[in-house]
Amino acid sequence: MTHPMFSQEEADTYACLRPHTVKAKDTIFGKIYIHLEDGLVSFHQRWRYHFILDQTFGKHAAKASPWTDDEERDFHYAAESIIWKFWNSRRTLPGSSDPTTQQFIDLINKHSGISFSVSGDGEFAQKFAGRQLPIEFDALITQKRPHFNVNVKKMLPGRELALRSNVDWGSLTINVAKNDTDRSPAQQDGKGAARTDDFYTLPHEFGHAVGYGFDEYEVGATARKDIDSLMNIGKEIRPRHLAFIKAQLNTMLKGVKFHLPPN
Repeated sequence: MTHPMFSQEEADTYACLRPHTVKAKDTIFGKIYIHLEDGLVSFHQRWRYHFILDQTFGKHAAKASPWTDDEERDFHYAAESIIWKFWNSRRTLPGSSDPTTQQFIDLINKHSGISFSVSGDGEFAQKFAGRQLPIEFDALITQKRPHFNVNVKKMLPGRELALRSNVDWGSLTINVAKNDTDRSPAQQDGKGAARTDDFYTLPHEFGHAVGYGFDEYEVGATARKDIDSLMNIGKEIRPRHLAFIKAQLNTMLKGVKFHLPPN
């Protein structure tokens, strides 16, 4: 049995907003909303879950214990939370006339996530010229029109690292393990490989699911030296990771060009 929440259509609240307050576009990887009144960009991906079990064959055949309703529910909420943590922009705090407070604000703002800027002669570009426009991400449960089918495998004890999680664009499938929302070790491919014990697999795979096609930990990868990048073995988002979304945004509003900071 599967938790009842996974047989329902999760409401996308932005789809109910008045048309003149939001501009929307459904792409192969997710639905993009531009909030015309406050400049926020939202990227929503519809997931259809399949909860499966790890098993081995032969002399020592074994199968992972069945998923419980609580485990399924907790995985989805953990996946949402870790996507928000790694991918969402953090709104820049306003300045202060108090020097001590301003130092604190500067420290917080230094670690803000990736945001967009705009140029052009369109109304939206004129309204938000010189502003940083944040982006937020979310994964919504669906059965009818998924952007991705999400296979989540519950691994046998001791085999937690046996699955090489991946995103298959051809079948629009995300393959992950139940423990991929937890911290784990990771290592680059090839000689002289860097490694870490502080990596999170699910937000890395989400990066592929939002249109970034490169594993930066591979031998010969252009960004292989950037080991702090989430699409390498690190935890930081880079502007290049949002290239697909930027390209889509630039088709949505007449007279408006979206920009990202340098990589």
